[in-house]
Amino acid sequence: MTLITYQGARVLFGGVTLNIILPTPIENMATFSILDTSTNPISGVSISINSETITTDGNGTAEIELDNGTYSFSVYKIGYIPANGSVVINDVSSNVQLDIPVDYVTGDVGPTSGNIFYVNPDSETDGWKFMEAAPVPVAGDTQSSWIQSALNSTEIGAAAQGVEIGDGLSNTIAIIAGGATSGPAVGTNNYETHGYDDWFCPSPGELTKMYTELYENGLGNFSAASYWSSAENNSTEAWRRSFSGGYETSRTKSTGYLYRAVRRFSELDYYKVSLDGNGFTVGTLPTCHKYFVKGSSVTLPDAPGLSKNGDAFVCWNTNANGFGADYPANSNFVVTGDFQLYAKFESNVLAFLPDTQSYTRYKNQVYEAQVDYLVEQEASLGLVWVGHVGDLVQNWEDPTYASEWTFVKSQMDKLTDASINWALVPGNHDYAKDSRVSTVLNSTFPLSGFQAMSTFEGSYDTKSDNTYHIVPIRGTDWLIMNLEYGPREDVVNWANTIIQNNSNKPCIVMTHALLVCQDVPRLNEFLISSDNHAPSNGYGLGSVPEGCSNGIDMWDDLIYPNNNVKLVICGHDGDSTTGSALNIESHADGSPVYNVLSNFQYWSNYPGYMLLFRIDSSTISFTTYSPYLDEFSDDDLSKGSFNF
Repeated sequence: MTLITYQGARVLFGGVTLNIILPTPIENMATFSILDTSTNPISGVSISINSETITTDGNGTAEIELDNGTYSFSVYKIGYIPANGSVVINDVSSNVQLDIPVDYVTGDVGPTSGNIFYVNPDSETDGWKFMEAAPVPVAGDTQSSWIQSALNSTEIGAAAQGVEIGDGLSNTIAIIAGGATSGPAVGTNNYETHGYDDWFCPSPGELTKMYTELYENGLGNFSAASYWSSAENNSTEAWRRSFSGGYETSRTKSTGYLYRAVRRFSELDYYKVSLDGNGFTVGTLPTCHKYFVKGSSVTLPDAPGLSKNGDAFVCWNTNANGFGADYPANSNFVVTGDFQLYAKFESNVLAFLPDTQSYTRYKNQVYEAQVDYLVEQEASLGLVWVGHVGDLVQNWEDPTYASEWTFVKSQMDKLTDASINWALVPGNHDYAKDSRVSTVLNSTFPLSGFQAMSTFEGSYDTKSDNTYHIVPIRGTDWLIMNLEYGPREDVVNWANTIIQNNSNKPCIVMTHALLVCQDVPRLNEFLISSDNHAPSNGYGLGSVPEGCSNGIDMWDDLIYPNNNVKLVICGHDGDSTTGSALNIESHADGSPVYNVLSNFQYWSNYPGYMLLFRIDSSTISFTTYSPYLDEFSDDDLSKGSFNF
């Protein structure tokens, strides 16, 4: 096999002559011509260059117009090994010819970074073509007896006695079926690396090929010692090969020798790795060769200078909204499937904890997981503020259940101790039952605790029930109004004054009840007096002199008139199958306002979902995530993205 070095990289593309022709008649037009070793054109070859993918036609050619510069490219077609290279475009015709070997030969590095030691001439009938030895472990090859001592004198039988090339897998299967719990068959069967778990112990014939093709050529990092095969000789002995002496003999099963896992495969598994600029506005999206063999290690490129509306590139993320797994630039990962990564830019996160009453009463570990996640991931999230939408407890101010308040305080104090600013609003379960008395809430969370926070700006009175904070996010001050359950008329008037006095700031309103969230025709609509969970209906608030506001009242009197209100967060309503609601309305000036409900406490498994909002210089993305389950809700109403 001839190794071709092309601009510093080994280029592999099976049985192909690759010509890159830059003709002068068309300025900056790169023409790819891909031929096999018999000069026959190959159609359907994907060529990735300059963040585009072009495909060769029936003549084996593909064209792309490019500005002057140096461009990386990758070439891929199923059944061939991908090629990676680069080409310089400079208004001058250029011809590059590469003669590339068609397939693996013995000694090549395989998909798992081990070495190929056998190419099967009968691959079409056998269903596999290559055998690869596992890369040597850091600690070296494992030493073991052939099987556990209890079976040292037990004959597995003919199914475990194959000595030819191709028998290793069936031997291994038979040994395990025969009761083996330790030894080379079990160890290799349990081995996994680079995303592959199809390993087995080699037969004597396969072990011989490993010796002649690898060990004798200084490949594979084998020890000058004896290695077990998977072939039993009789009830007490099995076959082994001495790599120091080169001979093969049968030895008692209780003897300790080394072993090395092998695997066999036919066509290579290729997977696509794609980078998405995610709406970047400045800079150049780096290239990443798209197709990689399963198990190969990929180094992700950096993106210096890449930014989005002034927000600098931070890392790559598995989700466009930035709430997936982070992959730093220049980090490595092993390819095990198609992989899409998105540029993630500087941003900040707001978190909202919906109705925790059931977790407080029945499943404390869910609430603990939510708060611990926010504290532990504060830096990686860019978390700047947390809100609790109410119903912290289940049993109101009933002194029999004072422990519920003690538990809630222990959790929310974690945020305070971590210097994370936060606020709450009372839900109907946080009052004395069927009233607006919030004595226990305020003794547990006095206003003075919030006044000590850097984001706190003011309150309706001396209680914690109605407050407002100003939170700096990506250079913009955001006003966050935190309003009681079914706000009184005076509270709505006070909130209007605060919002209008801060009309130059985008505003978020957090309140306990606003939307319908049940499997009924009115899902996503504002609560009205006839709705089961409307504040005026059955909570002792509808007949009091100071009154209360249902969802539709808050829309009419507070949200709609104030064009700077961008987002309203609530909980309260829900049932055992519905936990999200999303209502998108427009202000008088036509600007949108997003009303978002989250409340999963009615669900029997107490999933512990919470809302996460990522805000950059121009966009809000939100998702619904459970740290307890470590999963995102896939409900379309529980995620979204919009400009503000």
